[in-house]
Amino acid sequence: MNLGWKDDASCRHDPGGHWDGELLPSMFVMCMGCPVRDECLMEALHHEDRSDAGVWGGTDPEQRRLIRKGADPYRIWAETAQEMGVAA
Repeated sequence: MNLGWKDDASCRHDPGGHWDGELLPSMFVMCMGCPVRDECLMEALHHEDRSDAGVWGGTDPEQRRLIRKGADPYRIWAETAQEMGVAA
């Protein structure tokens, strides 16, 4: 089955199943290296009803609310990387 951009998502083969919870450093690092990070975030931003929880495009729900209000996702990713002590 072709899932479009989701076929290329780094998390697609992650058996952890923890993507519905909070954004953890290991998840953030995986998202930052994902070839479809931007597509994932755009999906979440355009379908708020399906993405009001969990991790999408290296962001948590509160970060997505800020982005919808005009915050720069690249700045949010940089701040998150600094807070977590990981590379963006």
